[in-house]
Amino acid sequence: MQSRTVTTLDERCGRAAVVVYRVRKGRVEFLLVSRSSNPDQFVLPGGHIDPGETPQQAAQRECYEESGVDILVHAHLSHYNHIKRRGNVKPTRVYLATPISIAPSPEGRDTRWVRIKDLLASPHNTPTYVLDLLKRANKHLPKPARAA
Repeated sequence: MQSRTVTTLDERCGRAAVVVYRVRKGRVEFLLVSRSSNPDQFVLPGGHIDPGETPQQAAQRECYEESGVDILVHAHLSHYNHIKRRGNVKPTRVYLATPISIAPSPEGRDTRWVRIKDLLASPHNTPTYVLDLLKRANKHLPKPARAA
C-alpha cells in the first residue's frame, strides 16, 4: 500500500472530499463511508469534480451520493494527493462540514460515525491519510466540539 501525505501545497484540484463531524452526547463523531473498490475499508466521502462544478459543490454532491448525508460546508481544510491504483495522482481538496440531514446512502454504501480514539485503537480498516485528516480536522473544531 502506498502512503499518502496530507499537504496544502498543491493548488490543482481534480477531486473533492469532506470531513463531516457531529457532536453526540458530548462526543465528536466523524462520518466515514465504505470504499466502493474495497467495502471493508472506510474512507472520507469524496470523488471527482464534474464539469462546471466547484470543488465545494463536488464535496457536497459526493457526500450525499455516497452516504445519504446532506451537509453544510464550513471551511476548506486541506489538500492531499489521491493516488489511484494505476499510480495516477489526483489532487484533492478537503472541506470541513456538518450534517443537515441524514438518509440511507443512494449508492448503498455502509456508513459509520466514528470517534478518533476508536479509530486509533483499531485502525486496520482506515487508511493513514484519513486518520491524518481527521486529526487535522479535530484541531480546527470549535473548542466545545473538540474530541478529548
